[in-house]
Amino acid sequence: MSGLKIATMTSAMPWWAALVSGILLTCCLSLAIPGVLRRLPEPHPDTPGAHTKPPYEDLASLRFVLSTAVLGGLGFALAAGTQPVSQLAPWLVLSCGGLLAVAIDAVTTWIPRHLTYLCWAALTVSFPVVGALDSWGVAVRMALGALAAAALFWLIWRITSAGIGFGDVRLMPALGAAAGAAGWDVWLAMLVIGTGVGAGWGILLRLRGRYGGFAYGPALMVGPFAGIALQGLL
Repeated sequence: MSGLKIATMTSAMPWWAALVSGILLTCCLSLAIPGVLRRLPEPHPDTPGAHTKPPYEDLASLRFVLSTAVLGGLGFALAAGTQPVSQLAPWLVLSCGGLLAVAIDAVTTWIPRHLTYLCWAALTVSFPVVGALDSWGVAVRMALGALAAAALFWLIWRITSAGIGFGDVRLMPALGAAAGAAGWDVWLAMLVIGTGVGAGWGILLRLRGRYGGFAYGPALMVGPFAGIALQGLL
């Protein structure tokens, strides 16, 4: 019996169980997102651009809530169907707080720092969970993936004008931890795909005559999920 339990925990869910888990998460997010939006602190009024941003609570439309919840459920279903059950904790963080953060970014070009701080706190809990359920080697790789992603994007933000905001830097530990749990190949794919999608979107906006800043977080979020999708195909 214990051997069966270990084998199950270190294997991905069957497709139907992954789908059910995604549907359940979609339902939970649909109920939770409006309350989270109402409680998110707004940027300080003296922060440049803060006066042009719509209040977070005004985003709680049916369309925004359902689309964000469905994307979160789909993302987690993909992770549950391709990654070991014992490694799903960081993907749950990414599918909840991370996807809500980039959905807000897509509408406002702001990533709420308090939401990313909550992701950090949840990731801190997920490290020992993965270590206990899977192995401490995977937990260490998660931590290194989170730190390396944050450090790399901090350097990009610090020394270039590539359109990266500090909110993107704060978001990267969640992406790096989840991708790191899946393996360094997924971590590298996350960087290449996420930055490539962001660069392509920026070029497209320039060609359409839009030269201002744009939300980079959604492009970065594509990276880890595309990475595990490719991992499952190859």
